[in-house]
Amino acid sequence: MVDQSVTFRAPASLLFPVPVFLATLGVLLELIDAPQPRPFRAAGFALTCLALLVLLMVVRARVRLDPSGVWIRTLLHRRLIRWSDISAVTLEPAGRTQRVTVWLSHRPVRLPVPSANKFSDQAAFLRDYHRFGQYWQSMQRPGLPPG
Repeated sequence: MVDQSVTFRAPASLLFPVPVFLATLGVLLELIDAPQPRPFRAAGFALTCLALLVLLMVVRARVRLDPSGVWIRTLLHRRLIRWSDISAVTLEPAGRTQRVTVWLSHRPVRLPVPSANKFSDQAAFLRDYHRFGQYWQSMQRPGLPPG
């Protein structure tokens, strides 16, 4: 049985583009001096808050592999999927991104990370996917260490 754990977090390339864009737009809308500034300020405040929420969601999301299973942590939830419940691990498209998906007997579960989009380092994403697959296979055949 493997006694080490592997944790996947969002890469830095996912941390900045969207939240920084939203926050910048929000601040610009706050600074606009228009005849009716109130709607712009409200929109600016909303965009800034949205940027912080997106950043918090990305920072909080993580997937940890350990001998008990796959721990999925998102902004509001934490969940364990046992290795015995997983029948396959694949790459699946999710909008404009690719995500690692674990297949249970009754449904697929898309993991928050590792994932890839046009801002991502594709080679790093594929390494993480391969590492995930090796860990899963080692759990299917106890006694073999993950790659």
